[in-house]
Amino acid sequence: MVLWPGLFVYFLGSKRTRVIIQHGSEVLLVRSSGRYFFDRDSWTLPGGGIQRGEEPIVATVRETHEELGIRLEPDALTYITKQKSGDNGLQYMAYFFRIMLNTRPTLTLSPKEIRDAQWFTLQAAQQLPLKREAHQALVLLADQ
Repeated sequence: MVLWPGLFVYFLGSKRTRVIIQHGSEVLLVRSSGRYFFDRDSWTLPGGGIQRGEEPIVATVRETHEELGIRLEPDALTYITKQKSGDNGLQYMAYFFRIMLNTRPTLTLSPKEIRDAQWFTLQAAQQLPLKREAHQALVLLADQ
C-alpha cells in the first residue's frame, strides 16, 4: 500500500487518461482494487497513467486492455477534453475520451487494478460515490 508522501510525489505533474465507455444508454464504471486506502469504494472510469512519451490516446487503449481486457481501436475513440482532476489533494491532468460500443464486451478484470466493473445508466451513475474525474466526465456526457 502506498502512503500519502509517496502518492504526492507519484501524482505530481502526472498525466492520466479516462475513457467513457458507453453501450446503449449505459456507461461502464470501475472500482479500484484498493491500492490506495482512500478510494476503495469510489467508482470511476477506466484508464490510468500516461507513460513518458506516450500519446494520451495510446495510453487509453493500453490501460483499457490491461484493466478490463477490452481492445479498443484508437480511431473509434473521440477526444473530449483535458482538465485538472484528482481527489484528496492529489492533482493531475486528465485526458478524457469517449467510445460508443455496439456490443457489450466480455470483461476480464485485472485483479491488481480493478476489483469491480459494472454498467450503469447515467442517472444511476450520478447517485454513486464517484471520484472527481468520473463526476467531471458524467457532467460532460450529460451536456452533450
